[in-house]
Amino acid sequence: MHPASLYHLIEIFAVSALVLGCAVYCAFRLAPETVIRHIRTTLVGLPLPATLKLTLVARRKKHAGCSAACSGCASAASRR
Repeated sequence: MHPASLYHLIEIFAVSALVLGCAVYCAFRLAPETVIRHIRTTLVGLPLPATLKLTLVARRKKHAGCSAACSGCASAASRR
């Protein structure tokens, strides 16, 4: 295999991974809280490392005090 083609293959893989990661991040940031909660609940049921499960559970408890769990508490402040 020619070194230039190997370089291009690695470059395509790196750029594709970066674009896919950014797309997934944006989709999660723009998704409604109910969808995120459902995905987190599903992920906690999978055989994942303990540190990842603790992170998912901690993020779920973060919004547990909100009455509606819509993640709109910050935008409820009056804007004058």
